[in-house]
Amino acid sequence: MLMDQMSPSMSGSCVLQSQDNQFVDSGRPAAVLKGLGMLYEQKTFADMTLMAGNQQFLCHKAVLAISSPYFLTMFSTELCEKDQSEIGFKEMESSTLELILEYIYTGQVSMSEESVQHLLSAANLFQLVALRNGCADYMTKHVNVAN
Repeated sequence: MLMDQMSPSMSGSCVLQSQDNQFVDSGRPAAVLKGLGMLYEQKTFADMTLMAGNQQFLCHKAVLAISSPYFLTMFSTELCEKDQSEIGFKEMESSTLELILEYIYTGQVSMSEESVQHLLSAANLFQLVALRNGCADYMTKHVNVAN
């Protein structure tokens, strides 16, 4: 059943580029991202747990590492977290970590005036430049002296 849900659509845009005989499936990146989102949502093949507040989030070390220079460094150097299966973020609210993971696994995140400052701080910590820029843009458009 999981494979049926994750199989990419056969109607994707696939072409053989005549110049270098390179096959290109232009729908593949979106299908992979969607599949990663499903793995996260269904907690399938998770190999580590991130914790914030009193909440635990099952994740995939490879997805975290490829998405964030922070995690790549953590998992590829001799830091003590390299071999740990659980990592806690004591100073982070669970709702913020949940939004970060939503972004990592889907490329999307819902922002609000209540969450954007925490999200910006976490994006800086995890070195998620595009998300950081998105938070800054949101704040420029939505935050004012009154709030």
